[in-house]
Amino acid sequence: MVGCESQYPWVWLGMSKERLSKDAWVAAGFKALAEKGPTSLQINLLAKDLGTTKGSFYWHFKDLADFKSAMLGLWQAKVAGEIIDEVMAETDPAKRLDVLFANASRPAPAEYGGQKIETAMRAWALSDAYVAQALENLDTQRMSFLAALLDDLGLNGSTLSELVYATYIGLDDLHSKGRADMVDALTELKSMLLLQK
Repeated sequence: MVGCESQYPWVWLGMSKERLSKDAWVAAGFKALAEKGPTSLQINLLAKDLGTTKGSFYWHFKDLADFKSAMLGLWQAKVAGEIIDEVMAETDPAKRLDVLFANASRPAPAEYGGQKIETAMRAWALSDAYVAQALENLDTQRMSFLAALLDDLGLNGSTLSELVYATYIGLDDLHSKGRADMVDALTELKSMLLLQK
């Protein structure tokens, strides 16, 4: 049939080609962000990394803003919502801190940027106001939660939460560069906190 290639592209591309999932695109975004920085979050570059076309992107996302929103939504759910639920499942206040610090020292899965993703998200926030607002909201949520945990231990949560959170951010950055051991440092930090009781 003459001209069917342009009218029905799936005929000549083959229907057996597996469509990439929305999750695969989001994972590719995190991996690109962690490895190459915020400028890598472009549809054509992500499509090239995935070995597919931009059409696959538009099957799942309205535009780049919609894609970034999906990335931020997943990030917030994983690094705040799910962790808070896991911590609160523990009834002993001291063990809650253990669960929180264990999560803080565990890297994201490699396909989602691994150990470098938190630092990469902070770098992205420097050049994107929407990301900066999401990060500010996340930091507020994390510090409020941490303050409540520390208050439950009889400590001054409002002051110590800022110190502990700032320590975590610095440790995470150093750890992403291979210059700090998160587990050892957070274990020592917990010991120091409990001495304050």
